[in-house]
Amino acid sequence: MNQLKWIQEQAQKKQKELNRLKKDMRYQKVIGRLVYEKVLVSSHVLPVRALITVEDALWVGNIEPRVLELLPAAFLKHPKIFLRTSPLPKDFIQVLQEIKKGKAKTSFHGIPADRYEPWVKKIGRKGKYPTLLKTYRFNQEDLKMLNELRRSWNVDEISVIRKALKDALSKF
Repeated sequence: MNQLKWIQEQAQKKQKELNRLKKDMRYQKVIGRLVYEKVLVSSHVLPVRALITVEDALWVGNIEPRVLELLPAAFLKHPKIFLRTSPLPKDFIQVLQEIKKGKAKTSFHGIPADRYEPWVKKIGRKGKYPTLLKTYRFNQEDLKMLNELRRSWNVDEISVIRKALKDALSKF
């Protein structure tokens, strides 16, 4: 019975500490902004339109792990909600690069990739993954062929390239 009482006392201490931390302005600001963006739901925090920093979001993530789960996706899909006051942490940059490449494997502050990666499709344009920018240099002959196909198919250049790639793959 003594051990049960001790566990209850420890739980009450932890709850008091969490309640104190949740009154911190960083917590209110970060959760409030995520509620404002309709990414999180919280009945105890009012929506706030203030900019947040990645550092504050990481601090809040120690109290509220949901924030760590959605932080990489929120940063990629809604970068304008973040105020950049210092360089981004290296582990955060690595996770962002992995997400952009579609190969998220690294855990982020103890959150496995399979927990934070699905948020990328849920935030912003639903079901859309960030596009990867690739640049190619075409010679004049390639550009002529591209323009001829564009005119004959009546589509833009990227659609011509996509269609040609699909046709090439279908022949394999």
